[in-house]
Amino acid sequence: MRKFLLLTILTVTITAGAYAYALFWYIPGQIEKKLTAALENIGFENVIIGNILNSPGITVFESVFLDKDKFSSIEKIKIHYSPLGFFFSGGKAERIDIQNMHLTGEITDKNTVSISGWKNNKELLKQLKHLPANFIIIEDGSISLLSKLFGGITVNIKGQIKNKNKNNLQIIGLLKSKQKKLSFQSKATGELLPDGDLEILFETEEFQTNIEGLRFNRATAQTILTLSSRQPASIAIQMLAGAATWKLFPLRDVNMAVEIAENNLNLFAEGKTIGKENVEFTANITQIGKNYKFELIASPKRLDDVVTYLSVNKIIPQDTKLPVF
Repeated sequence: MRKFLLLTILTVTITAGAYAYALFWYIPGQIEKKLTAALENIGFENVIIGNILNSPGITVFESVFLDKDKFSSIEKIKIHYSPLGFFFSGGKAERIDIQNMHLTGEITDKNTVSISGWKNNKELLKQLKHLPANFIIIEDGSISLLSKLFGGITVNIKGQIKNKNKNNLQIIGLLKSKQKKLSFQSKATGELLPDGDLEILFETEEFQTNIEGLRFNRATAQTILTLSSRQPASIAIQMLAGAATWKLFPLRDVNMAVEIAENNLNLFAEGKTIGKENVEFTANITQIGKNYKFELIASPKRLDDVVTYLSVNKIIPQDTKLPVF
């Protein structure tokens, strides 16, 4: 009986010691390795972690910098896990909370996004399937970009990434930006499909922009972004603007469809002029490589309506008359 009691005490002691070792040393160490590897796999190869705090079931990484110059940073990364779940799920955490992530970068002349500390990884979509948690929450994130077209842009981000299974990833997010040249609020829903394609739908409200003579007000839009490891990214946009201005031409009820793939662009727009003339118009812009084509068709009820519209908006002199043939 005494030997059995000693054996039981020894077994409990070893088990408790092993559990404590796993809880406070082994699992946190593995989590740090997996987090660093995951960030490296998606393109952040120079991660600097300022401080690590461990408590039962939670490991917190503080002052995380994603580049050597510390332009891109994350205030806190909280990783929630259970010891048994960690071992039986192949080393995955239950949830990761990313708090106050701030990314800095630019939109290049080739209209690609460059992030400080991020290397564009051709295997990015493939690596997204191997995130070290089944559920990731992004709280109070932002991305600040410099652009020749817009100047400085800051987009605030909140989102969730849910790993449904090894071949399927769901993304939900809210994006908001408010600047003089660009302002919008979007809801994003996306899915990483089994074939490796990532498709994200952006439903945008309160869209306003004012760039190089083109202005949209009271606009809504739906945008589909498709990313694939097999072919270039593509964007499809459907937008409706209550009011717009192109150059000196005030317009209303503008319905526009845009498709962008690699170096090709196709834009179709239709709407009416502002004012009692209500001149209907359609516009088509096509770009294939360096070849560019623009077509504009106005369909007034009377030719005098065009003259009136142009003179009222001071595009032509007030006393302009139609030529008589």
